[in-house]
Formats: sequence, C-alpha cells, structure tokens
Amino acid sequence: MDDDLYTMSRKPDVSIENVFIPINIKERMKKSVILPFKSSEIKEAAENVGHVILYGEPGTGKTLLTYAIATELKHVTCFSLSFYELKNDGDVRNLLSQARLKRPVIIFLDDVEVLSVTETDQGKRIASEFLLQLQGSPNNSTEDILVVGMTNKPWKLNSAVLNCFPIRIEIPLPDDMERFDIFKYQLKGVDIDLSDKEFQEIVKRTHGFTGADIVVLVRDALLQPVRLIQRATHYVKVQETTSDNQQTAGEKWTPCSPETPGAVAMTWSELKEDQIFLPKLKMDDFLKSLSTTKPSTDDKYHDAIAKFTKDFGN
Repeated sequence: MDDDLYTMSRKPDVSIENVFIPINIKERMKKSVILPFKSSEIKEAAENVGHVILYGEPGTGKTLLTYAIATELKHVTCFSLSFYELKNDGDVRNLLSQARLKRPVIIFLDDVEVLSVTETDQGKRIASEFLLQLQGSPNNSTEDILVVGMTNKPWKLNSAVLNCFPIRIEIPLPDDMERFDIFKYQLKGVDIDLSDKEFQEIVKRTHGFTGADIVVLVRDALLQPVRLIQRATHYVKVQETTSDNQQTAGEKWTPCSPETPGAVAMTWSELKEDQIFLPKLKMDDFLKSLSTTKPSTDDKYHDAIAKFTKDFGN
C-alpha cells in the first residue's frame, strides 16, 4: 500500500470557523483533536483524549470538518481513507507503521462501522488487525497518533469498536441559525431579490435538511432563472446598471409575459449571450425548487441517530 495515496491535501479556504456546526461541537473538537496536538502541556492536561468517532446523517459536515482540522494542524501529517480501501491486514500494518514514522499523525477513517459488520474472512482479519494496532504495544506505541472515524450508521458499531473510540461526537442536523448561515454562504455574490421575511420562510421550510441538502436546493434554485430564459417566448428591454447604481451598464433583454408593455416575441436563441439580463433570484425560484428537492433522510433515520446518542454518545 502506498501511504502517499492517503495523505490528505490541505484546503486553506476551509477553517473550523466556517464549518456550520454548533459552537459546542466546535469547542469539543478543538479540545479533543486540535489542542492536544498543539501543546504537550495541553495534551497532558486535556480530559478524555482518545480516538474519536464523528457520526451523524450524511451531508452534515463531517468530511468538511476533517479538512478544517487538517488545515488548522499544518504541522501534523493527516491520512484520509475509507475502510474499504484497506485490502488486507498487511495494508493496516503498513498504514500504522507509516503513521509511527511520521507522527504526529491523524488518520481520518471513513465508513468505520464496517469494522463491526464485515462478514468476509478477509474483512474480519482487517478489522481485527486494525483494532489490535490501535491498542498499541511497548514496541509499537500509538502515542501522537489519533484516529478519527466517521460513520453515517453509528448503531452498527459493536462494543469492541466503541471501546477503541471513547470519544463519540454527533454532528447534528443544522438548526435554524445554521441553515440561515449556510444559505448566506452559498448565496454570496448572487444577485437576489428576497426580503428578510422571505429568507426566514425559506429557512423554516428547510427544517430537516442537511447542509448538503441545502447546497443542492440552492444550486437548483439558481437554475430557475436560466430555465425561465430558455422557456420564455417574449422579452422586454431593460437598462442594466453597474453594481453601485451610478451609471447605466447597457441595454439588455429579460424574459417577460406577452402582456408586458414593450414585450417582443422572441426566444433566447435569437439573442447573443451578452444581450440577456438574468433575472434576480426570487422567492418563487426557491418555492419551485422546494417542490422537488427534499431532505435526504427521514424520521426513522433521525430516531436511529438519536437512540445511539442517548445510549453511547458523549
């Protein structure tokens, strides 16, 4: 196994501050993952330092959080891989051997629940070797090596895995304020025509959406004005102004109804690209997208996550 394949690339534009998760979760991550790697004194004093499991519904920001951690800890080598990428127990020994050579190291392991549910003999050997390696030994210490496991199905984790990962942190669905922040971030630089009341209504209607669901919704809504242009049978001339509204940028055409004063029958294919004025994003665009874009998980899934948190989360 070539460990360089799993060396994580840094994303300098991703910081833990712009990952939209609850503040108390960020503080827990700083205490459990970031601070122990920043100072040996902090490491000795930090409570409950140990391997970590991040769990929650798909799209809540677990992977983005790992990039934020890697960016924060520039002096730490970070490996990122899925359990499925480990083909045999030799891969596990090689991974941990390389980690010992390059420590301090964080290993981000996705699909960690497979450690518990694999049914093939090969899979069982991989899982057994991985858990054995995490326990360490006098000759193979795991000091300065932290494994952060990630899973969307924490209820599949058995006691052997849970014992190796004493810190279990749920990355929950975004609340109203977090969804508001995600929308604002995704719509940065977009020309919108939404009142505060309409914006709050959109936030309310996306209860139960993950961050990834909101990204999908916004992308679909952004296409609504384009679809309008493609469907329009009439256009009207408008004056486009500069961003500071100080002067006219030029005359363009925007889609309209046949009854609009000055409407001209034509299609978008009859116009050059720079002659078309894209309408601002409006409430109706979001309502159309909300009619087809739904949350990626349901109440049954929420309940399973909640039960795990009650029984095993901390």
